[in-house]
Amino acid sequence: MSVIECVPLAGRGLVARRGGLVALTDGQGPGPDPLLAALAAVADSGGDGGALVLAGTRAAVERGGRPAWACAGVTFGGEVAVLAHGEAAALVSVDGGPETEVAAGGSMIPVARTLAGAVVAVRLVIGAPAAPDPRLWLDAGTVFGGGVMLTVTQEQNHSPIPNGPYATAVPTTRAAAGQADAESWFRAEAQPAKPTTRMTRADDDGGADGPPAPPIADLSTMKLEQLGAAEPVLVDGALCARMHFNPPAATFCRECGVSLREGTKNARRQPRPPLGVLLVDDGRGYPLDRDYVIGREPLLDDDVAAGRAAPLPVTDAEGSVSRLHLRVSLVGWRVEVRDLGSANGSVLYRAAGPRALAPADAVVLDPGARVGVGRRSVQFLPYAVPDRSATPDGATS
Repeated sequence: MSVIECVPLAGRGLVARRGGLVALTDGQGPGPDPLLAALAAVADSGGDGGALVLAGTRAAVERGGRPAWACAGVTFGGEVAVLAHGEAAALVSVDGGPETEVAAGGSMIPVARTLAGAVVAVRLVIGAPAAPDPRLWLDAGTVFGGGVMLTVTQEQNHSPIPNGPYATAVPTTRAAAGQADAESWFRAEAQPAKPTTRMTRADDDGGADGPPAPPIADLSTMKLEQLGAAEPVLVDGALCARMHFNPPAATFCRECGVSLREGTKNARRQPRPPLGVLLVDDGRGYPLDRDYVIGREPLLDDDVAAGRAAPLPVTDAEGSVSRLHLRVSLVGWRVEVRDLGSANGSVLYRAAGPRALAPADAVVLDPGARVGVGRRSVQFLPYAVPDRSATPDGATS
């Protein structure tokens, strides 16, 4: 997407722009403004709108209070991420639709949304919206203003997103004052898309009559979120004859399916490859190459703030998902889940039957297993292993 219009509105705040990133602040705090510093840092590092929202949220948490801040930016995924805090608000319209408000109300935590459309119009304002002056525009830099009007048109960019994932959502009007947990980050789709998963047979099924193996990740039918490079983790494993890295006890290669007989294993200690995909019930897929914190506001988690886990935002209209709901951890070659003391709990669905997760109790998530997160769910899908009945040149035996 590309910015086609950036017009400052009247007022005595500060409006700044760096490329496809825009910030608005009342400029009342002492010393350098943290939001403008966050904007500069994200722009200098080549970050996108999602990175700006993340940096703005962290700056607000560190600063404390309720500064009047708002920002917006184009993401590498072809969307627009917006944030509002304190008395600032974002008034947004998608494809000429009605203008709706994104505002934090009385929350001490900023509220963010991500929007997608052919044309996205965003007005960041402090106080009553002011009429735009057609003589004014902002290409780069910082000027006085009480708001800014930003218009973005669709121009898909397929560059990878280097920072935290953000879901596409339609903004909602501000919840009534006093409503519990009204400052949700995202709104769930009424009917989440169901990506296709392919079924395979178990390694030792003995033929077509054996039991079906868990579904595997079919990357052609899901929206796989593009994240930055994960911190490498060294693990013990074994290389197959084609140099694919596998768990030490594997009997077949997880990538090419060739046999890993004891005499052919090549033991190594090297960076762990992705273990599969964590599939959200709305169709988003996240590579299992790092830990995740799932919830309405996962950025509040200490491990996310410290970079030890990535935020995975999930919510629903009923409010069944807690701000910090579930932790997904990679331990060696295992995927483990742990409920974070959520209000509505987490349930592990597996072949042996459902099991409610006790708070802070780490449980191994087997391939194909699903975890209910409030009324939403996520599922562990391993990557596909090619059919071992095929010969290396593609002919079947």
